[in-house]
Amino acid sequence: MNKKILILGDTGMLGSKILDQSKVLGFETYGCSRHSDDIKLDLTNITKTRRMLNRIKPDVLINSAAEINFNKCEKDIDHALKINSFLVKNLAKWSSENRKKFIQVSTDQFFSKSKKKKNSENEIVSFVNNYGVTKYIGEIFAKETKNHLILRTNIIGLKKEKDNFLSWVINSIKKKR
Repeated sequence: MNKKILILGDTGMLGSKILDQSKVLGFETYGCSRHSDDIKLDLTNITKTRRMLNRIKPDVLINSAAEINFNKCEKDIDHALKINSFLVKNLAKWSSENRKKFIQVSTDQFFSKSKKKKNSENEIVSFVNNYGVTKYIGEIFAKETKNHLILRTNIIGLKKEKDNFLSWVINSIKKKR
């Protein structure tokens, strides 16, 4: 029997790549997000999210869904907490109850106070913005399930929308700004 993989945030830069590669590797793969071609869902709705998880019953749950707009996180921390923290709590709880693997994609937007050396995952962090705070809270929730993996990453790339950092850099170079 093939493993079922559910990727939350499947329309984002990372989620879309994980979805594509999982299919290429032959996994039974599902994607879910507000704008997904597969499963459209507001993941902040705990009841509907749990209903969807119970229907699909994935063996591996990968959460790459996040509010990544730093300005929006600064202006509306409640919204950022719903997606970057409390969604993770819900997913970790479901994964624990169902003994499933849970992979949480996090960030490097929190740093130790020492910038002279590389940071280890066990160092004390200091937050630089609300995005980092909400993602770190999500990590704490992810650790509540025994079978978890947290990936701290920094992703810069092109996404479907034109308004992203890499597009700005490329356009600035083209316009010689």
